[in-house]
Amino acid sequence: EARKFGAICDDWGTLTHDLGGNPIPNLNAEHNKDFRRKEDFVVTPPEQMGKNTFRHHAENGRVKMPLIPEGIRMEMVTVSKGCSTRIPLGASYTSVVVVKGGGLMQGIQVLGTWDTALVEKVEGVTEPEIRLEGLAQ
Repeated sequence: EARKFGAICDDWGTLTHDLGGNPIPNLNAEHNKDFRRKEDFVVTPPEQMGKNTFRHHAENGRVKMPLIPEGIRMEMVTVSKGCSTRIPLGASYTSVVVVKGGGLMQGIQVLGTWDTALVEKVEGVTEPEIRLEGLAQ
């Protein structure tokens, strides 16, 4: 998207130069252990993604996404205002995205519509689950 406005990016879309043409240091350069070639990823056709999208029924509960070939596991959790739920941390990292309304995560972080949070699971430090509370409709 940024390339439309003249940004200089690498194959992954990471900005490599600022508007003045000066190089931007790559903060992710140290993370070679997590690197995967772009060709290693599977691209899902739009028709398949349409079948796999969530259907929101405005009821409290959890719904798992049936299939994402790229290897990402997703589930939608609906929490009404005044209710709470606990979600077990299974992976090393868990992303939380608020699609509608607002909520309180772990009793300390308020999230509004389209806010995101990344939770890292650290053995012996992190609680084994995330607690979410609904704050808005």
